[in-house]
Amino acid sequence: LRLCVLGRDSDGKLRLMGRILYATESAVRESNTTQYGANEMWSNDDTAPTAYVFGELANMSGTILDAVIVSSNDPATLLQGELWLFDGSVTLVNDNAAFALSDADALKLVAHIPFTLASSVAGTGTNSVAIVIGIDTSFDCVNNSNGLYMLVKVKNAYTPASAETLNVRLKVRREAG
Repeated sequence: LRLCVLGRDSDGKLRLMGRILYATESAVRESNTTQYGANEMWSNDDTAPTAYVFGELANMSGTILDAVIVSSNDPATLLQGELWLFDGSVTLVNDNAAFALSDADALKLVAHIPFTLASSVAGTGTNSVAIVIGIDTSFDCVNNSNGLYMLVKVKNAYTPASAETLNVRLKVRREAG
């Protein structure tokens, strides 16, 4: 879905400001139920993780407006976490390892989005969700053919489901140009 966003320039004339688009990425974790401690990495492998990347945002600039995070799990203790978004590739960290961010990776940081999942239908074990609005953070991937990279930091003691998936959907205003 793409919508046009209109606004007025400094002369008061109506002009195209950008388009709204939705970028999605699925952060599938390992096939185990090893409990996370606070400040550990959610990743897809404990020895050789691969990157989570919003490929739809390759070679573009824009503003992240909102985020929706949906987990395939609905446990008794819900996930508290953070999405860390970068405009270039970053050092990947093994699943359940301490979250570590190098100085070089920190310079690529675009957004840090805290979230706490809520049960969508309590007691059914179906899924849990978080909606984060008003992020309003700009990014520039014009010279990045891959898109925005994402790391997921677990903030609480959390027992995941085997192969649990976090589906992340970013609402983005693409800069016109």
